[in-house]
Amino acid sequence: MCTTTRGLAAGLTTQEQTSTQQLENPNKSKKRSFKVGVSYLNQYPIYSAVNKGDKGIGWAVLKAFGDAYNIEFEFVSMPMTKLQPAMDTGAIDFIFPDNPAWSTFRSNRLPNIYSATILKATSATFVTVENKDLKIPDIKKVAIPFGYSALTWVDPIENFDIKSIPIRDLKTGLNILRTGSVDAADIEYNTAMHLIENNDMFRHRLIISKTLPHSEVHYKLSSIKHIIVLESFSLFLQQEQELMQKLKAQYNIKEFKQIFPNASVNEPVFHP
Repeated sequence: MCTTTRGLAAGLTTQEQTSTQQLENPNKSKKRSFKVGVSYLNQYPIYSAVNKGDKGIGWAVLKAFGDAYNIEFEFVSMPMTKLQPAMDTGAIDFIFPDNPAWSTFRSNRLPNIYSATILKATSATFVTVENKDLKIPDIKKVAIPFGYSALTWVDPIENFDIKSIPIRDLKTGLNILRTGSVDAADIEYNTAMHLIENNDMFRHRLIISKTLPHSEVHYKLSSIKHIIVLESFSLFLQQEQELMQKLKAQYNIKEFKQIFPNASVNEPVFHP
């Protein structure tokens, strides 16, 4: 099911009605093309704009959906701060990943519509091994990807006078954590673990913190106008659970409850 502040079925245009028929009969439809806006940051195995072949689980899911519904998705990478304006002007058709909670921190012309959840990701905080027991009052600087809404850190930054250090490259963020330039780094769990496990500088040096902010984040596909495609994509996700489980295993994706089995998923978790 899609989520939006606008009604889904009311007032469909002729073009939208045609789109509905095409998506209901994908084998008979003419191939359609859409542009998906993604961050230029290397977030593999979630998504990587720099990889020429396999671009991660987000790419694989959309490719499988496109193959089933005769749709071709072109991925357009840009800074996170430019994704919403690009969709507002029609330069791109979709944003991945997206989440309704992030809309509070940006101004968009029309409300975004969201697909069902593709992946339950984890907003996590990483520290050095020797700092594994740090708590909020111990943190002076935290690295946060530029343009991202680090919701788990909003209150701690304000209440404990913590300095937010924007990073434009996730590997750089982990490196300044390793060298002690920051005390912690807020990076999605699967992305950070992929970088750590594939880099000798980080392996055995950086770990996820169990005492600093972390929360479950639902990654969705969003659009302003392509309601029917989102509805069809949501149905595809519901019907293709076996495929989704295979892809999660293939990309070694761990979701929030696997990482923090005893944590609540309703609110950000931190220990002051």
